[in-house]
Amino acid sequence: MQRRHFLSLSLGSSFPIVASSADEAARAAYDPPSDEQVTISLLHTTDLHGHIRPTTSYGGMTNVGGIARCMTQLRKWRKSSPHHLTLDIGDLYQGTHASLATKGELMVQLLNQCQYDAWVAGNHDFDWGEDVFRRAVELSGMPVLSANLQADGFLAGHQSHRGSAYAGLLPTMVREKAGIRIGIIGLTTPGLPFWLNPSQLGSIATIAPLVALEQSIAQLYSQDVHSIVLAGHMGLKRGDGDDYANQVNRLLQAFPEIDVYIGGHTHRDRPSTVIGHTLFTQAGYHGIWAGRVDLTFRADDKRLIRRDAETLLMDDRIDEDPMVLATAKEALDLSDSEMNKPMGKLALDLKEGRYGDVGPDSQSLICAGIRHALGKRGEKIDGVLHGSFSDDTISAGQKTLADLWEIIPYENRIVSADITGEQLMAIIKEAFNSGFGKKLFGFHVESRWDGLKREREISQIRRADGKPIDRSTTYRIAFNSYDAQSGGRKLMVLRDVLLKFSSNTVYHPIDTRAALADWFLDQGEITAEHLQAAR
Repeated sequence: MQRRHFLSLSLGSSFPIVASSADEAARAAYDPPSDEQVTISLLHTTDLHGHIRPTTSYGGMTNVGGIARCMTQLRKWRKSSPHHLTLDIGDLYQGTHASLATKGELMVQLLNQCQYDAWVAGNHDFDWGEDVFRRAVELSGMPVLSANLQADGFLAGHQSHRGSAYAGLLPTMVREKAGIRIGIIGLTTPGLPFWLNPSQLGSIATIAPLVALEQSIAQLYSQDVHSIVLAGHMGLKRGDGDDYANQVNRLLQAFPEIDVYIGGHTHRDRPSTVIGHTLFTQAGYHGIWAGRVDLTFRADDKRLIRRDAETLLMDDRIDEDPMVLATAKEALDLSDSEMNKPMGKLALDLKEGRYGDVGPDSQSLICAGIRHALGKRGEKIDGVLHGSFSDDTISAGQKTLADLWEIIPYENRIVSADITGEQLMAIIKEAFNSGFGKKLFGFHVESRWDGLKREREISQIRRADGKPIDRSTTYRIAFNSYDAQSGGRKLMVLRDVLLKFSSNTVYHPIDTRAALADWFLDQGEITAEHLQAAR
């Protein structure tokens, strides 16, 4: 296969490329009869995040998704297309209590039993540390793909990984179906160092996706593949543009010989989109959609003549697969029991708060829990900087562990550091203009919107007693580990400050959800007075 090979494919494309009447005539003459064609189906899921049973979508659709439903649909597609491959595009296990309790091993086991052909390393697959990922690769009965991922100092597929737990971590794989050789390349988003701290990543690092892709395509050419598929844990952002962590357009502009890009990471359902010469598809998140790509080839010379893609909603029209449910039953039953345990009561409704509001809100609840956890460990904290994960009101009443998972869906560790007043002013200005509206608990921030600069200016930060902070004085402030790593490059000032030796930065061995649960259990009931006293 050569780079110029792709130029012939537009004559046989079935997806929307603008074509002249001459192109249409050429296409009709080019397509052989159906009995002289071979179709290879690529079945895919992405961003399952540990979801086995149905869940609720971000838009409020209930009883949708989960790998149990996806597997039922995968079986149907496999029966209708005897030549198939099944892929998961990453973020496999972080996101549910049942998966956390098994350190992701349950989800890997399900991929094994569901006979997936490969899965791609996603960013959240490192949230629980490198040891968990290493074990997942070791347990995987299929390759784990990532051409731009380094582990133990070497790129995936390096000979140094042979005989180690990383032997199954590969940049590419080639599968032959009905005489057609499909080359598949995996890529991981390069945003890892802006979300995960060094203790989580361990030896894991990434190289530039463009560099890795060039090397991988050359490798596939040498193996005489008939089609190249890129499975990337990167997707399209809103507006279909790129950013530092999602470089889809840039990659496909540089390498138009890629026939299909199967995406992930951005949690968007995009059944079929053309980018340059490449068909792009992405199957949402949490198994709420499952995806299928059909590649049709001429049987005689194995030329690709047609590409079709679809995603299908996994709602109550799709039964849950009994094999998946049987395998996961014990873990799911134990998880349900744990998640239903009462943590304590909330005496008042808490709304989402922004820009330093002093009243009790959802951010205050999280921040007070963090302060409580550190106080029990003998660390005096002046304040906590934290945001909320939802705009929804937290209703008063009895709270279970499941409710706390809704409030804090990630296992972010608590971080504390010494911050000068001058640094704090800069950090809060950046945080308030990041789009997340984070709260500085323990202080009152006075700010105003500057219409000319189109940003929020910080005029003053006051302690709880009303006194202004001293710009030269040091304050001990707590954060979560995601924000400490820049919160996805939105808090770069904070990241730079925490790297300074003078900041005495400490990563504590407790996550923010556990801190909140501990506070509920200790207090029994959280009142407005508790929130105010915690300031």
